Amino acid sequence: MSAPTVITWGVGCWQTQVLSELVAEVEAAEHVSFDYLWYGNEKLHPDMWIGLTAAALHSTTIRLGTFVADPYSLHPAVTAAMVATLDHYSGGRAVLVFGTGGSGLHELGLERRKPVEAIENAVGIVRDLLRGEQVDREGPLFPAHARLHFSARRDLPIWIASRGERVLELGGRIADGVMIGTIARPEDIAWAIERIRAGAMSADRSLDQLTISVRVDVVVDADRAAARDALRSFVAGMLSASYPDRGFVERAGLELPAELEAVCRTKDLRLAWGSADLVPDEVVDALTWAGTPDDVAERIAAASDLGIGNVTVVFHRTAGSPAEQLLGFDESVIPRVNALLGAETLQSQGVG
Repeated sequence: MSAPTVITWGVGCWQTQVLSELVAEVEAAEHVSFDYLWYGNEKLHPDMWIGLTAAALHSTTIRLGTFVADPYSLHPAVTAAMVATLDHYSGGRAVLVFGTGGSGLHELGLERRKPVEAIENAVGIVRDLLRGEQVDREGPLFPAHARLHFSARRDLPIWIASRGERVLELGGRIADGVMIGTIARPEDIAWAIERIRAGAMSADRSLDQLTISVRVDVVVDADRAAARDALRSFVAGMLSASYPDRGFVERAGLELPAELEAVCRTKDLRLAWGSADLVPDEVVDALTWAGTPDDVAERIAAASDLGIGNVTVVFHRTAGSPAEQLLGFDESVIPRVNALLGAETLQSQGVG
C-alpha cells in the first residue's frame, strides 16, 4: 500500500422522468458530502440539461456535471452557452465533461466520427467562448462565427471521459480532468492511467495538473451473486452500445459468448438489456464493482492506490432506490475505504 490517499467522491445519476427521485439523490449526495453529481445524457431519455438545472436549484454545495456532453448531437458553441448558464444558476458549480456520447446517436442517424479530433475541437471552441472570445471557423468540423452574449466563468473545468486509448491520451494532453469510464479492475485502470500520463507528457504536463477519476457502476449486497445479477443487464446494454468497439474487452482478456456478441451486433438496447443471462461473472467483475461492502471497499482502495483522485459511483434501480443505496454506501463502504487507505477522504465542496 502506498502513502495515504486523499480522494473525492462523485455519484452518477441515471436520467429519470420523476423529479422527486432526482431530488432525493441530489439531497442524499449533499447529505453525505459528496463532491460531484453527474447527470446522464442518454439520448431520447429525459433531458440532461434540464435535469442538471433541477439539481442546481435543489442543491447548494455539490458540483454538477454532464455525464457526458458529446460533440455530435449539439454544436459545441451551444454546449458552451448551456454549461455557462448552468454555472450561473448553480453559483459557479458546473463542470463540463465531454465524451463520444452514450446511447441514442444511432437512433438519430449520427455517427461517432473522428472522436479524438471532434472532442479536441469541441474543447477548444468551448474554452474560447467561455473566455469571451470570438470563434471564427469554416469547418469541416463545427463551422461557426460566434460569441457568447453573456459573461461566463473563464476557468470552468472541462473534463474528458473515455475508456479508449486515444481519447484518454487526449484527456491527458488538454483536459482539466479525465474520467476513466466503466472499467473496474486495477490492472485495467492502471493501463488507462498510463495512457493519460502519455498524453500529459506529450504536452509537457504532469498528472498533478489534472484530476483523474474512475467511474464504475456499483451494487453492494451481502450476497455476491445477487450483486452481480443486479448489474448483468446493464453490462449487456453497455457492451451493445459500445459495439463494434471491443478494444477494452480485448485488453482485459475477456471473451464474450457468441450469443451475447450476436445480441450486441444488433445495437438493439432493449434486446441487450433483456440478455442478462448471457453475461458471465468475469465480465461483470471486469466492468463493475459488485459484491459485499468489503469486496467493493477493497476494489476502490486498490484503484485509489494507483493515483485516482476521484471515485464516481453509479447505482442502479435494479438494486433499489439509488438515493437509499448512496446512503447505505456512505455507511458501509466509505469507512472501510478510509480504513484501507489510512486516510480520511476529502469532500472539499469547493468550486473549481
